[in-house]
Amino acid sequence: MKGKAQEQSNPESAREYASIFAENDVKMTRQRKVIIGVLAAAGVHLSHDGIWRRAKAIDPTVGQTTVYRTLDILRRLGIAASIDLADGREHFCLCRSGNHHHHVVCTECGRTADFDECALPPVLAAVEKRTRFTVRDHRLTLFGVCENCKEKT
Repeated sequence: MKGKAQEQSNPESAREYASIFAENDVKMTRQRKVIIGVLAAAGVHLSHDGIWRRAKAIDPTVGQTTVYRTLDILRRLGIAASIDLADGREHFCLCRSGNHHHHVVCTECGRTADFDECALPPVLAAVEKRTRFTVRDHRLTLFGVCENCKEKT
């Protein structure tokens, strides 16, 4: 129950992103604040359904379509990132664009870990030179076997 109370009464996350919404002429609604609060308090990557269930427990007016639309907005604004985990479903977390938020995923159990280390700048520079694209953001997902699963085999 403590988690729900924190999600419900923790408006800092929504305020933190309110200026990004305003800069992009996107309205910050009560339901969007709830969804951002759910993502901020989760501590794990959540599927759409997981976000919707937690948000609905806080505000029963939050519908599945609202969650889908809000997640699309958050991704477009660089506020949220998505990752496809071993279960085949897309999972979401808050992540400002430009901040490195990479993942390693266990192919056996689906456990994920975040890491911030990034040795890609030289690779990105070479890609930009070769393709003549300007890379604005990137995400890296590595797949392997976690320590627990290695011990089981």
